[in-house]
Amino acid sequence: MTRTDSALERLLEKHAAEQPQAFPLRETNYFKLYCVIKDSLKRSHYDNAGAGLAMTSGNRYTKHDIGHVDDVIEVAGHLLGAEDEQPLLEKLAPYEVFVLLLAILLHDAGNARGREKHELEPRRILDSLGTVVPLASPEKRLIASVAAAHGGYGPSGEKDTIGTVIVDQVTQFGAIKVHGRRLAALLRLADELSERPSRADQQALQEPYDSPSSVVHNLYCLLINTHIDPQGQTVSLSFDVDRKELSRKYTLGEGDAAVQVYLVDYIAMRLDKCELERQYCNRFLTGLVSYQRLRVRLRIYDETTSNTHPIDEITLELADVGYPTQTNKVVKLRPAFSGVVLENKHCPRPDQEGGN
Repeated sequence: MTRTDSALERLLEKHAAEQPQAFPLRETNYFKLYCVIKDSLKRSHYDNAGAGLAMTSGNRYTKHDIGHVDDVIEVAGHLLGAEDEQPLLEKLAPYEVFVLLLAILLHDAGNARGREKHELEPRRILDSLGTVVPLASPEKRLIASVAAAHGGYGPSGEKDTIGTVIVDQVTQFGAIKVHGRRLAALLRLADELSERPSRADQQALQEPYDSPSSVVHNLYCLLINTHIDPQGQTVSLSFDVDRKELSRKYTLGEGDAAVQVYLVDYIAMRLDKCELERQYCNRFLTGLVSYQRLRVRLRIYDETTSNTHPIDEITLELADVGYPTQTNKVVKLRPAFSGVVLENKHCPRPDQEGGN
């Protein structure tokens, strides 16, 4: 049975039962409709997403199954303060909860046909469900655009998908208002922050690697721990790395474009991307919620000893400073957050030991 027990899903159930007039089709219970769609897409798309990705690329990506969808739904709730449902009731209109949930459900469903341009699939998928989804064409168009804005490029090849794929700041269905760009930003940021150990494909981490370029992506999921603080407007990310990993390099990219990178440098690259997503999505979240900073902690452990304390710890904070287009790189802020620096510090080569 497909799960529907997240804070946002429970909220939709409550709204659908108590406020049918808050939805475009009053005779339709939108929670029951959502459950039917979720169960259908799980069987038709998400159960096949891994096979679709492998078939078109040969890579073992991180998981894109229904578990990932549930993680994104959960993180979106945390971004809104799901520990206390009252802020959710105040900040999202009932129909907006449905649009957000269905867009999250659709955002990665296209992977069942392959990774390339999967973000363009939501409308086709909605139409393919036929009478299972008795929504008007404008509703489908809005929901599909919110889902599609989570990645890819805009109509003219720009990265600003939220500002270009979603035409209107506010879409109205009668008296019902939907802030599409706001919902798209919430989905996109939740997707970025949904990495966790359960998303790692364990087969991708088994040596000998059948897909070397997939290893570091899955390892990243194993190492990350995320905490979201809506009141403090802060996202905290922590990573615990074993000392022996500091000397290893991992393949990043394919074919002639492949390079070898230290794990710590890959983490720094992902943090830079996460910070760009925080800044970008924050622009559209005005009036809903705001996240002003990204706090990072990297701890190095030596698993060959019985010492439970880290042998090194690096912390930093990424936040809005200076002119808005300025980008603060992790390594620029903390030069110690470097694969080379940490390897030289904690994994000296034999010819360096005892030297001056």
